[in-house]
Amino acid sequence: MFERFTGTARRVVVQAQEDARRLGHNYIGCEHLLLAAAAAGEPAGMVLRDHGVTPERVEAEIVRTVGRGRTADPPGRLDREALAFIGIDLDVVRARIEAAFGPDALTRGLPATRRRRRPAWGKGPLAELTRRRRHRRARRDAAAPAGRSGNVSLNTLRKGQIRKGTVSSIVNFGAFVDLGGVDGLLHVSELSWKHIGHPGEVVEVGQEVTVEVLDVDMDRERVSLSLKSTQEDPWQPGRVTKHVPGPAPRGHIPFTPRAKKSLYLALRESEALHDNYIGVQHITLALLGLKDGTVPMILSALGAPSASLRAAVLARYRKAS
Repeated sequence: MFERFTGTARRVVVQAQEDARRLGHNYIGCEHLLLAAAAAGEPAGMVLRDHGVTPERVEAEIVRTVGRGRTADPPGRLDREALAFIGIDLDVVRARIEAAFGPDALTRGLPATRRRRRPAWGKGPLAELTRRRRHRRARRDAAAPAGRSGNVSLNTLRKGQIRKGTVSSIVNFGAFVDLGGVDGLLHVSELSWKHIGHPGEVVEVGQEVTVEVLDVDMDRERVSLSLKSTQEDPWQPGRVTKHVPGPAPRGHIPFTPRAKKSLYLALRESEALHDNYIGVQHITLALLGLKDGTVPMILSALGAPSASLRAAVLARYRKAS
């Protein structure tokens, strides 16, 4: 099938891979193909941009909906424009910081400061975690046989481990999980693949959960956990995604099943139009024909109905022919 792709269509596929790598994603999804198509110089890309589906807006929605991977590149031009689209002007932010703290505020080293007074006891998440850890340790030691305490300690935890625990409390920024002797923080961003307003929407006190250990800070006695990494990734159906520290994805990045399907549908679009090749317009039409997944969500957020876009793309190519 790929031998029927035009040169520009192949460049769109290659660009989708580069965009996925730049965003730190270890897969190529339909959202990456849409991002690449929106940046293409072909008439189909022009139609998308004319209807507000620009690369900057598409990337902003990808970041909002899917997020950036841990290995994402530092923010670049597209990120600056994507932030501008949602109302954040980096130049204005820089100007305000420099006006408040001096012209070299963003480049100079942090000055030596006097040691700050410790906050009043009982305030802040650290105090909450420390108090809970001490109380639980006291109860555990009181209930354990002489010479024996809990069976889990910081020394037994390792990054990447899968552990079972019990939700001990819920706060606005996440939930604390008792791993059987050690408390870990399940941040709200690690609770679910979808956006949630409050941790209570996903977990409740006393609930048993299976979590992945993301980090163990021995100095500060902090454990970071993830619940969503032990669950199926909605962007890669059938696959459980775990955070794997390491370099950015290199070489070949696999297509998701839905992205593969969209490329196959591009062939069907080509055949329906009686074309003997697969171009950018066919890839675009295939993406606009998807009924579920990330692409319909992005188009809906941008206020660009897929039916109208399909009609505009077809009209542009019919006029050109």
